[in-house]
Amino acid sequence: MRYALIKNGKIENIIEAEGYRDSQIIAQSGGFDDAIDVSLYEVGIGDSYVNLQFYKPDGTLAQRGKAPEEEIAEMKQALADTNAMLLEFMEVTLV
Repeated sequence: MRYALIKNGKIENIIEAEGYRDSQIIAQSGGFDDAIDVSLYEVGIGDSYVNLQFYKPDGTLAQRGKAPEEEIAEMKQALADTNAMLLEFMEVTLV
């Protein structure tokens, strides 16, 4: 997972770590305030972390991407909608 190393409210580095515990060990040993999971966020070095939110240098809120589970749910819904339309089309065509 990707973790942002935070110091004084700014992302100073981004690392790959096996999990939360490992990221915290790395953060503490490097003198950082915290390590935050950013796997779903479009963030970079220099972005801010304030009140549990990430901000770009221009002050805009960093966007959160979709978790794999969310993408799968959307795909399943799209497939169900497509199947329903096909069934409706087939009924109209066969009549």
